[in-house]
Amino acid sequence: MRKEKKLKRKTADDYWTNRALKREREAYLTGQKLSKKLLEFYENASNEVRKKINDFYHRYASENGLTFYEAVRELNKSEYREWKKSLDEYVGEYETKADPVRAAELKAKVDARAYQSRITRLEAVGTQIEGAVNKLYFGALTVMNEDFSKVFEKSFIRKAEDLAEHFDIDMGFTQKYFNEKMVEDVISYPWCGNHFSDRLWKNKENLIFNLRDILSRGLQSGTSLPQMAKEMADKTGQSFKAAYNLVESETTHFHEEANFRAYEAAGIERYQFWSEHELTVCGTCAALDMKVFNVKDRKEGVNAPPMHNHCRCITVEYDPYEKEDYIASGLEPPEDRETWKEWYDGEVARRGKDAVENEIKAHKNKASDEKQFEKYKSILGNKNMPKNLDEFQKLKYNKVDEWEDIKKFYEYKNENPNSNKKFYYINKKIDILRNNGEIKIKGTAVKPDKSVKINNYNEHTLMRMQERNITKKDIQNIKNNSIIAFKQRNGNQYAYYSEKGFVVIDINGTVGSVGWADENAKKFISEVLKDG
Repeated sequence: MRKEKKLKRKTADDYWTNRALKREREAYLTGQKLSKKLLEFYENASNEVRKKINDFYHRYASENGLTFYEAVRELNKSEYREWKKSLDEYVGEYETKADPVRAAELKAKVDARAYQSRITRLEAVGTQIEGAVNKLYFGALTVMNEDFSKVFEKSFIRKAEDLAEHFDIDMGFTQKYFNEKMVEDVISYPWCGNHFSDRLWKNKENLIFNLRDILSRGLQSGTSLPQMAKEMADKTGQSFKAAYNLVESETTHFHEEANFRAYEAAGIERYQFWSEHELTVCGTCAALDMKVFNVKDRKEGVNAPPMHNHCRCITVEYDPYEKEDYIASGLEPPEDRETWKEWYDGEVARRGKDAVENEIKAHKNKASDEKQFEKYKSILGNKNMPKNLDEFQKLKYNKVDEWEDIKKFYEYKNENPNSNKKFYYINKKIDILRNNGEIKIKGTAVKPDKSVKINNYNEHTLMRMQERNITKKDIQNIKNNSIIAFKQRNGNQYAYYSEKGFVVIDINGTVGSVGWADENAKKFISEVLKDG
């Protein structure tokens, strides 16, 4: 017969759920600390690789830089001894319990290299790059495995304590269930198909390949040292991001695995899936929110977190008799928590569907929007763009007219890099006048480039100059005092307009047409530029 619980006031208001959320937050913060440790290993490796490359360049480069021919010359005896000593130092770093099989394989590989009689300078610096990155792998793996064990142990004990208090059971169940072997089994089990060490190793191997490839290609193509250093830093940063995702996933997994081991130990038969009530929640997690499952049927990534990278969902022990126990204790049972869909409908009613859906779009498109933001900023400049990504997304998804204007300005500036916002708006005004039939001038309005040189005059221009009494000096003055220019014939010629007249000059500096400004032209210039 089920033991009736005498509840206290603290169990109201989702007390146990809030406790579960607190535990998840603790695990998340632990994961962030692990990521900082991981970053230190990457920064150390990056600094060491940069130093090796700098030394390599300064040692063998001439005044004209380092040629590929010089890079593939063999080491002399002194250089060979120095290189062999550096290998011995790296081998010492591979003495680890974290991955003894791979450590032994690498040690054998290094020993075999050390017995090669001919080693090129490029091969030598390549092995040093490998050594620095391998050191990263073994150091990070050792620390991560130790800390993953701590995450699991801490999460299990705390969940067990919560369950003991929640269901009024003795903590003795943890002593029968929790032991060192269980921890080792959990940490070593390849829960997502392969072990953490396998995925970290693959990431490490990719980084070594990319760094060596950048160096080899850079030497063959004559890439500068600063440019190569930047490319290597970018690849190292990408490798860290991938490793960061691995650590975050592992931390979430071990936290949830600890919860389920505690459920099983305490005899909890069912659990409830909880997603965050935020618009950033994915559709899969939102659909699972508040659903109840049997503990024995739990399947990570299907009905239990982590469902994906960066998953922040949790599980909560489910007690079908909770409401009965509240009533028996003389307390008002708490209201059932809304599902994500019910919460979403409430947000739509409160804020409007467009606002809610736009926020969801902004979250889903954050990565691509960030690239777009940087691309637009590189063309338009900081002063013509929102100050940060958040403001950029608010404008993009909530201010349709402003967003369309920025897109068109980007297209205009991309095609006319020497022009500016003033002439972009002038061009918009001219398009309206042109569509209304008020002007017939063809082309895109741009800021005039007054530095263009006049090299020649075609026959048509010479005739017009004579007919209209226009001198070469007049043409020069029209161009130098031009207020606006029109890019015509796909940028092969520009028509310059001043208050005195106009002149058309092609990209070779040949004048193709010229004329004085009539009253209509003067009125057009005055009308177009009055608000400019």
